Amino acid sequence: MSNKRPRNSLLRRVLTNQDGSAAVELSLVLPVFLAFLFGFFEFCWAQNAEASVRTALEQAARALVINPSMSSSSIQSMVQSEVTTLAGGTVTVNTSIATNANGKVATLTATYPHDLSLIGTPIHITYQTAVQAALPTF
Repeated sequence: MSNKRPRNSLLRRVLTNQDGSAAVELSLVLPVFLAFLFGFFEFCWAQNAEASVRTALEQAARALVINPSMSSSSIQSMVQSEVTTLAGGTVTVNTSIATNANGKVATLTATYPHDLSLIGTPIHITYQTAVQAALPTF
């Protein structure tokens, strides 16, 4: 008489064994979860930088209303000094002053690049925001 177990019971034990299933499930789910998590934080950081650039641009527009003789370079440096840590100091500000029926209106437009780096592939995004301010006539 042989002490060998039948093959079907060995196969049944292997198929019903749950040891290590949690590790396999974690290894499948964890990379996707981390990609979503880091993607969410990267997206929030980009939105925070965009809001900071817009706030700096609005402050520069207020300063231009107070002092209409400000130069474009002083407006550029004012905006860049506010957002050096967030937007990396690569903000470009264009200032244009036009005259319409209501008087002079200054339009400040800020543009800056932002790279979203998810899964090793950088995605280049260029944000652009504009603020208009009516300039006083003396």
